[in-house]
Amino acid sequence: MRTGHGAVMRPWLPTLAVLAALLLFAALWLGGPHDAYFGLFRLLGVPAFRFPFLDTHGELAVIDCHRRGLDVYLSNPCDALGRVHVYTPLWYRFDILPVTTADTPVVGFALAVLFALSLRLLPRSGAGIVTIAALSPAVAFAMERGNADLLMFVLAALAGWLAARRTRWRFLAYPLVVLAACLKLYPATLVVYALRERGKTCVLAGGFSLLVLAAYLLFDRAGIREMLAVLGAPAMAPIAQAAVGLAAVGIVLRCRPALRDAVAVLTEPELVFLLAGAALVVGCFVLGQSGEYRAVHLLFVLPAFVAMASVPGGPGRLAKFTAGIVLIQLWGDLASGVLDVMAGVAPGGAATSALARLLWAARELAWWWIVVLLVGVALAAMPRLPALRGGR
Repeated sequence: MRTGHGAVMRPWLPTLAVLAALLLFAALWLGGPHDAYFGLFRLLGVPAFRFPFLDTHGELAVIDCHRRGLDVYLSNPCDALGRVHVYTPLWYRFDILPVTTADTPVVGFALAVLFALSLRLLPRSGAGIVTIAALSPAVAFAMERGNADLLMFVLAALAGWLAARRTRWRFLAYPLVVLAACLKLYPATLVVYALRERGKTCVLAGGFSLLVLAAYLLFDRAGIREMLAVLGAPAMAPIAQAAVGLAAVGIVLRCRPALRDAVAVLTEPELVFLLAGAALVVGCFVLGQSGEYRAVHLLFVLPAFVAMASVPGGPGRLAKFTAGIVLIQLWGDLASGVLDVMAGVAPGGAATSALARLLWAARELAWWWIVVLLVGVALAAMPRLPALRGGR
């Protein structure tokens, strides 16, 4: 009975652990003096703001100022930092809801709880590793800010869970993908779910999703132009795209047998979430969107890498190494936090500054390794997808 009970509870580990951490931080904030709250976040390397859920506050401020008739792409005095809107106009269409910046704690906490619950939708493999990753400083940063990428994660997780179904319920995944794409654009990469359909169904599901997204962009084209003007064009995007593409082709050509053998052991849910994580992470990385918040989407790929680690020989070693790199990337801010504490004890230390620069370089290299390998693994998985089965 113990084994059965443990098997039932194991998929809930990430959710329960994140909920417990959330309640701990809520207790530290509500308990009176906030020194312990800020001290713990500082040790984790997370730059906590003077109040929780700053990014949630920012989106509610957009709604507040839009109600007042202001162009939130030009000015946003409702925001504590005066930040202008950088997402699509769909966000301020929610001004029909009775929410204001005064609701920041409630909305931010609800978003964090939804994120914790969505972790239960991930594949069961590697629940312990996913739990460690979900408690990382990178995820804590996104939760402390109440960042919009938590909502993107929730929508992508629910869409992936539906897409892995064999029933008609799987078609509900596509409206969720379109909604996420209409909110932040880069989740449009999740149309990759359509490759799990056969023939005409793939074309209809993927094509209709992109058509609806295009219709929205056309409808809100004035606001979209303002958004793009605020964001600007990332100067390194073409270079990054070329570099990632060439590196991925090189890895696939050199490691194709190992990657093919590795993805062969994946279950349908593991494969679906691997593709989702790869699409989201690579999309954010190449387009220069979401900054460090994109790290939260690495949770999608960990179950697949844990499963691939069971493959003997080179494929298993490659998967184990990459899973380790992902964990180090997610927990890297802890080292930054320790260095900040050291710098506070011994200001101006040359050794501390050198370690900080070395840490930054190592994490940049880790991102490139993760992104390139995700592209390679995703390409190696393509022949398993019904729409491309048997293709090269």
